[in-house]
Amino acid sequence: FIQRKINSIYEKFSQSLMSDCNLPKKLSSIPMNFEKPIYGSIDHDFKRSMWGSFSAFVLFIFPIYLSVVSVLGERIDGFWNRMLLTDVSEYEILSTHIVSNAVLTFTQVITTLPFYIIVFDICGYSIMSIALIQTAVGIVGIVCGLWFSCICTDFFQAQNFVIFVSLATVFLSGWMWPVEGIFIMLRYISNLLPT
Repeated sequence: FIQRKINSIYEKFSQSLMSDCNLPKKLSSIPMNFEKPIYGSIDHDFKRSMWGSFSAFVLFIFPIYLSVVSVLGERIDGFWNRMLLTDVSEYEILSTHIVSNAVLTFTQVITTLPFYIIVFDICGYSIMSIALIQTAVGIVGIVCGLWFSCICTDFFQAQNFVIFVSLATVFLSGWMWPVEGIFIMLRYISNLLPT
């Protein structure tokens, strides 16, 4: 499919170039010879290569927003200080947030997995390993959200942090274009990202 499409685009371009240069259109025959691709196959389907980055992005950003809103909202409203006046420790409050957000993240993994199986056709992979990896990415999102909510004093700062992280994740995760096509220094940063 890709080869035919590239051939037809090149042929149209070269024929228009030949006619603009007042040369015979016969000279615009296709000189390209397509070899076996290094990555993937000749009939590569884009959605099969983007589903991993897309699912990891969704399962990374949602827990960030959820934990930032819950923890920062409690801190701003003074609920956290009122809880500390009782016998509840900071460890118990934080562990409650981690457990509740982890349950929501695991629920999100369970509900989105059938969507990925149907839409992205990932039947050839181990479903259990995909669920574990996605849960781990969600836990990393929870930790990042807790960190953002601890260093930010209001929602505006936290929102700017989350937007920066989400845009960097989108551009460097391999979702928009393959990681192999990214500049070599950014590729090292991309390998450190959870997506």
